[in-house]
Amino acid sequence: MKTQLKFARWLILLLLFSGSTLSMAQNPWPFTGDDFVCLGDTKNYGVINTTGHVYDWTINGLTVSPDWVITGNGNNTITVQWNTAGNYVLQVIENIPGPPIVCAGTPVTINITVYPSMVAGVASANQTICYNTVPALLTATAPTGGNGTYNYQWEFSIDGGTTWNPVVGETNLTYQPGALTQTTLYRVHQVSGGSCGDVYTNNVTITVNPEFLAGSASADQTICYNGTPVLLTGTAPTGGDGTYTYQWEFSIDGGTTWNNVVGANALTYQPGALTQTTIYRLQQISGSGCGTVTTNEVTITVNPDLLAGSISADQTICYNTAPAELVGIAPTGGDGTYTYQWEFSIDGGTTWNNVAGATALNYQPGALTQTTLYRLNQISGSGCGTVTTNTVTITVNPNLIAGVATADQTICYNTIPLELTSTAPSGGSGVYTYEWEFSTDGGTTWNVIVGANALNYQPAALTQTTVYRLHQTSGGTCGDVYTNNVTITVNPEFLAGSASADQTICYNTVPAQLNGTAPTGGDGTYTYQWEFSIDGGATWNNVVGANALTYQPGALTQTTIYRLQQTSGSGCGTVTTNEVTITVNPDLLAGSISADQTICYNTAPAELVGIAPTGGDGTYTYQWEFSIDGGTTWNNVAGATALNYQPGALTQTTLYRLNQISGSGCGTVTTNTVTITVNPNLIAGVATADQTICYEGTPAELNATAPTGGSGVYTYEWEFSIDGGTTWNVIVGANALNYQPGILTLTTLYRLHQTSGGTCGDVYTNNVTITVNPQINTSVISHD
Repeated sequence: MKTQLKFARWLILLLLFSGSTLSMAQNPWPFTGDDFVCLGDTKNYGVINTTGHVYDWTINGLTVSPDWVITGNGNNTITVQWNTAGNYVLQVIENIPGPPIVCAGTPVTINITVYPSMVAGVASANQTICYNTVPALLTATAPTGGNGTYNYQWEFSIDGGTTWNPVVGETNLTYQPGALTQTTLYRVHQVSGGSCGDVYTNNVTITVNPEFLAGSASADQTICYNGTPVLLTGTAPTGGDGTYTYQWEFSIDGGTTWNNVVGANALTYQPGALTQTTIYRLQQISGSGCGTVTTNEVTITVNPDLLAGSISADQTICYNTAPAELVGIAPTGGDGTYTYQWEFSIDGGTTWNNVAGATALNYQPGALTQTTLYRLNQISGSGCGTVTTNTVTITVNPNLIAGVATADQTICYNTIPLELTSTAPSGGSGVYTYEWEFSTDGGTTWNVIVGANALNYQPAALTQTTVYRLHQTSGGTCGDVYTNNVTITVNPEFLAGSASADQTICYNTVPAQLNGTAPTGGDGTYTYQWEFSIDGGATWNNVVGANALTYQPGALTQTTIYRLQQTSGSGCGTVTTNEVTITVNPDLLAGSISADQTICYNTAPAELVGIAPTGGDGTYTYQWEFSIDGGTTWNNVAGATALNYQPGALTQTTLYRLNQISGSGCGTVTTNTVTITVNPNLIAGVATADQTICYEGTPAELNATAPTGGSGVYTYEWEFSIDGGTTWNVIVGANALNYQPGILTLTTLYRLHQTSGGTCGDVYTNNVTITVNPQINTSVISHD
């Protein structure tokens, strides 16, 4: 009731002071009251506009729905796209905008009815018919939607639906077409009464099959006896219902009698090997009972069987002499034309190779050095195959072949090699004599070893690499041969390498890598073992795992001597390098600094005093560091490089320490930490929170946080301002961290005065603003 009286007073004042303007305000659209629209329509709605106000529009209580789309929400006019038929309530509420609150007017509503969209009926049914026959009756169901009254017109298309023509006089839901000679599409045009539009049913297709005509088969061929012809191919027939089955047939009596080829039911057919002339044709059958047609006939002519001739004759000859001419007899069958190719085998007939240029019926071999077999390939023209004659063997007596001497060896300097052995030769007369020879210049010059006339030979101790071979001579006139060379390699004398280099390092640091040079001599393959001594070389111990020419020692804490044991492969001995000394400086130990202090804010502490480190190389430099985050992060004090340091005035607690650096890179140590504690400064708390309320509303309680710093004991006093902060007034009795204002009718600012005990001063929190909104009125909804 109180709100209604305030609205009436506001309206009277508005009429008195701006009556002429109010009387001129008009609805944005010409019609008011409930509305009726078609599905899919877009309509405009609106109310009289008040500048600065916001208008919240809803439909059935919602702002978003798939049934409709509101455009322009927030304005005094909107556009609605209606997507779903039904009954709706359109509502608008006029608001004074926030943030954070909205002061709302009285809702205004109208009812809206949306008619359903028109949905086409269904036509049926698709058919496939023979050429020039009558299809079954076409039927369609009525549409739905619109205003419920409809008119019909059947249409047809003979170009796949590009062009449509009305069927004269066919204005019902059923239609009987006449006989058709081409594929035709039908549909029903369904028109709603009034202005709710028209729709088309689905298309019904009457497919008309074309005339059925036979394809063809190909191709005539001439093949060899028992050969496989090329694939027979047929072209598909045309017409009918477009689905076909096939059956190949054959005749072996010139076409008088025909038989089905079992399983040959495709457009192509691959006959098997044939031994007589055969004719083929293809039966083609259309689906849907459209008949059977037969292709042309294809003839496969078969040549007679190819049979091999023969060659002669076997022989035995001397090594490297020519045999008598080989004589051949021609084959029979095939196409009656032949070519020839002689072949030979030197592995008993396992592998055969062509004799180059030997392409006649007869062949004269050259001189032979091994038993050889011959045969004649006889090739029929027209690809009717190749046949091979019998095999002729030319036996050749064996040649003299050297035996094998063993074995190569590597020995130490001035030692005796193992006994040399050889196998006997083969071929020749079968009776042999022997003579060992040696060479000390890699085989350029050979010398006979007197008395070494057996298959085996034992050399004496050697001081240089020597090559041996065995001269093998056949009895009679069959010649002589030499075995392979056997090499006795003599390793050079074994001499030690060296190790480097002496160093001086810091305590517990890693020295530079120790490097060894390889030894020389021996067998050229070496293994290594580093050794160390910590008693000046009196006692030596292996360095575990240090087995390479180089060795990287770990960090050392005392002077240590190293050397490298070098061992030759093949048992040629062990040698030791020179010694390498690593001198280690004593450990670097940090000094200290003093002393911890507590000081006032922004005052200077007493001088910090340091004590020098010990160890390292005995020469030191210094760097003071400070931390203002409790020791997490440290920074250098610029210019503070002496044992003592005088800090300046401080405003926060600070930690100090001293880095002490040894010369010669022997490391850096850090002293203990000294803490200078600084009492904190006074910092104001924070007041919350800004608000926007309606006229004569009560704001939420104001809250403030306590200040920090100072003495830690505080008093409070809330103040307010109604002129934007120019003038401030104390709120009597408001002496806590929180304060609850009363009802407000104008915008007001608040702050909290915070005073520290003792002499640490006072501070003010931030300002908190309470914004107060005015009152509201809303007009009726209009539409186009």
